[in-house]
Amino acid sequence: MRWMKKLVVAAIALSMLAGPAVAQTLSILKTGVPDPVIAGNLLTYTMTGTNDGPGASTNFTISDPLPSLTVFISAVASPGASLVTPAVGVNGVVTSVWNAAGGTTNGLTPNGTSRTLTAMVRVCPEAGCGSVDNTATASADGATSDNEEISTTVDVVGDLSITKSGPTEATRLTPLTYTLAVQNAGPSVLTAAVVTDTLPPGVAATSVISSFPGAMCSILPGNSVVTCTLTVGAANQCTTTFPTSGTIIVGATVLPSAQAGQFQNVATIEPGECGTDSDPSDNTAILPLRIFASNRAPVASSLGLAALAGLLAAAGAMRLRRGLR
Repeated sequence: MRWMKKLVVAAIALSMLAGPAVAQTLSILKTGVPDPVIAGNLLTYTMTGTNDGPGASTNFTISDPLPSLTVFISAVASPGASLVTPAVGVNGVVTSVWNAAGGTTNGLTPNGTSRTLTAMVRVCPEAGCGSVDNTATASADGATSDNEEISTTVDVVGDLSITKSGPTEATRLTPLTYTLAVQNAGPSVLTAAVVTDTLPPGVAATSVISSFPGAMCSILPGNSVVTCTLTVGAANQCTTTFPTSGTIIVGATVLPSAQAGQFQNVATIEPGECGTDSDPSDNTAILPLRIFASNRAPVASSLGLAALAGLLAAAGAMRLRRGLR
């Protein structure tokens, strides 16, 4: 029994000489490009995890829960990884494990070795102005994990256009109907686009109806200007269904006091405070309107003129015969 006691004492002494166990530590660095990113466009995250030792780590893992208002597009990991991702076009978690199943020898990551995971996402077009925040984590069996959060600025950029159709001639007291066609080619949803329709002098707005859900339209005092604030959607929306195009119907009338002449009806669209337009060259629509003081006499056709000439000739011949008598 004495030899067993001596063995235990020796083991305790050796453990005291060795000192406390050193924890296995990991670190991770993360980047996101581009920054800023435009809502509706792609954003690529690159994560580099490192085993900082002192020994090898087992089943080294990088995990990246995607931010809200982003959806998964693709991912690539450095060799030897088992990669698990959400379905394309869906939010979720991207996870890469360097284990034996993925081809890593014995599932071990030696001291000082780095592993990389690249994940591409699409920022949802309706994300709006602000930022997306993303945190990635490096972990391994029995090791102290590490994480890093980055914030990427989100800009809103659309491509609005507007056209206008309606009558180009009218007389006093004539009712008019104008159709404004609005479209957004994206890539971002524009939540506060403003349409302004300035009617010609002597023309007063009587009604305004928009096909855009939730649009706020009004006729300004004086009845010569119509405004609408509306949300115009973009392709690839994640959680919303705002229409990418629609119409605004403006009813109007020519006032009794309208002056005769040639005028212009000008309609414009702007992206609002949160957002820019990549091509403002098609943000204005101009429609001419000629106002006549009264109804014009009908224009005779060539057939009518020929018939009238025949009648006049016949009447002249009859008078001539009567004069000869």
